Amino acid sequence: MLEALIATAAGLVRGFSGFGAALILAPGFSLVMPPPEAVAMTVLLNVGTLGQLLLPALRQTRWIDVGPMSAAAVVAIPLGSLALTTLDGGVIRRAIGALVLGFSLVMLAGWRYGGRRSLPANLTVGAMCGALTGAAGIGGPPIILYFMSGDRPMAENRAGFISFFALIQLAAVPVFLWEGLVRGELVWRALGLLPVYIAATWLGARLFVRADETLARRIALGCLVLVGAAALLR
Repeated sequence: MLEALIATAAGLVRGFSGFGAALILAPGFSLVMPPPEAVAMTVLLNVGTLGQLLLPALRQTRWIDVGPMSAAAVVAIPLGSLALTTLDGGVIRRAIGALVLGFSLVMLAGWRYGGRRSLPANLTVGAMCGALTGAAGIGGPPIILYFMSGDRPMAENRAGFISFFALIQLAAVPVFLWEGLVRGELVWRALGLLPVYIAATWLGARLFVRADETLARRIALGCLVLVGAAALLR
């Protein structure tokens, strides 16, 4: 039951904003399963629903930024996965919770990245996202802070998030298979949650068209604060 509620909340946030799902899924699942399984489950759910948002997003994605970021992320994912397979589960869970909580508070406080969108910056942000995806299943914070700091339309940012996360989640699957993190039982559990996740994502995407962006953003970040705090303090 708790897993389904977590998937519902994550799907709503993902459908609306294009980001934030893993920030709910990874720490939320870590409350009911070992952190390595929670990270693998997060990746499986997102890979299982790639087609739902990806095709429309591809046309709006600014590939001059997202392309280099994705390449750097793919290279960094195996490095992050080493930490996932060697560190204590409790340490990983608390690290995930602290990262999500800190990121959410920074976003709520209104901090913005003030640097230029250059190739070195794109590569750095992409590598950070890849390492975080491999280690904790949550590669979003660097690119979200990076993109949301600019003045580009939310629709363009949302498309970039969707395309970028789709590419790195796909790249993470073979790495996790190699590390033995994806097992048959976990795949079946992910398949059982897919209908819930897909329905919630569809509803979130519908809300994106008509909802007040500022209010929805604050609600989403508030949910992330609660989930991050729960994973950190458990």
